Amino acid sequence: MLDNSNTAKIEGTLTEAQWTGVATKIETAINAEWEKADRETGRALGDTFANNDVVITVVKNAGYKYKVINKKHLSLDLDSIDTVDFTAAIKEMYNWQITPRTLTFGTAENPCTVTIKSDDQFTAAEWKTLCDKVVAAIERGYNKKFEMDFINKPLFEGIFKNRDMFIVLLKSATYDIEIKTAGDTTIS
Repeated sequence: MLDNSNTAKIEGTLTEAQWTGVATKIETAINAEWEKADRETGRALGDTFANNDVVITVVKNAGYKYKVINKKHLSLDLDSIDTVDFTAAIKEMYNWQITPRTLTFGTAENPCTVTIKSDDQFTAAEWKTLCDKVVAAIERGYNKKFEMDFINKPLFEGIFKNRDMFIVLLKSATYDIEIKTAGDTTIS
């Protein structure tokens, strides 16, 4: 695709008869977009396919023409391939990003904020589940009853109050937690 310089993996669970011509249709449609692309569309196409790591899943009776799973994964309905607006789909992939989630806790006098973010690719459902788990863990820690209950909440408030704190979720992490300080207040 794109002047023979890029590839994409096309997958799905279709019969052999259903697969006939599917890859060629997708390649032809994307190449046609490349040929007529303006500068913005050309950048979106080039950047999206640059690392040859795009996955296009073809689904029978999907209930949609296309759905962007994340920056590198597009799902297409088999019966809609001929009518998919590939420019719109690829621009949506190119602009797709995880929306950071901000958690605010503490008291009115000691409000605390932490932002959960990631540069990794997650589906919206995966991202929501991961953020929910992080939020639940922080809330458990903040609200946990210890023998010396008066220590717990002030400790959390001391860490998170009036700071630009981030929790960065990494798929490739080789550790459970890494705490960075002194200018980089990131917990990974």
